[in-house]
Amino acid sequence: MMLRELGLSGRSIWKLIRQFVSAAAVPSLLFYFGLRQGSLTAAVGAGGGWAAILQVHALIRYRLVDPMVLYGLVFTAGQVAVALAANSPVVFAGGGVAENLIDGLGLLGSVAIRRPLLPSVIDRIIRQHAQAVLTLPVRAALGRLTLAWAVGCLARAAGLYVALTHMALGPFLVVNTLAGWPVTAVGVLASVAYVGAQTRRAVRVRPKGRRSLRTCLARLAA
Repeated sequence: MMLRELGLSGRSIWKLIRQFVSAAAVPSLLFYFGLRQGSLTAAVGAGGGWAAILQVHALIRYRLVDPMVLYGLVFTAGQVAVALAANSPVVFAGGGVAENLIDGLGLLGSVAIRRPLLPSVIDRIIRQHAQAVLTLPVRAALGRLTLAWAVGCLARAAGLYVALTHMALGPFLVVNTLAGWPVTAVGVLASVAYVGAQTRRAVRVRPKGRRSLRTCLARLAA
């Protein structure tokens, strides 16, 4: 029921599943099988290279410089470089720990200086794609969600660190994959549902069209 309210059709859901497989599962599998062949360079190159190709494709496809995609591209390049310099597969496999720590601290910092990141990012996205602006109640809800996401990212970083230090590399890659994109997707759906519950009129729409915040986010995810 909630998926229908968010504007996600069966086709959209399958597209999200394909994105999970290509963006999360495939890099981990390539990295693991590269290690099984006894080559850290091949493992890091295959896993990191696949992730980088997807990010470059996203930049070309949307024909705009997306800061989030650029961040992912730079992070992947740094992750590969550090793993090769340290000659340690654990460094590459543990990239999710560092990424969640950076994201959590960044979101928490934006709350601390009273400039929550989520309202600014969402407002910029829907202005570009939907010609709409956020109302004050929605901004307030997104501000609270910024803190929630900060805590969630820091908690996930801590959990992944514990898993990395107590599990073999193969099982950890499975945990890392499942704790990444799928958990993030569930968090996004819950966040959208929360915003929708806070206000029925989420967006002040310009005359050209009428779209709710939930519809805008659902179409961007499609």
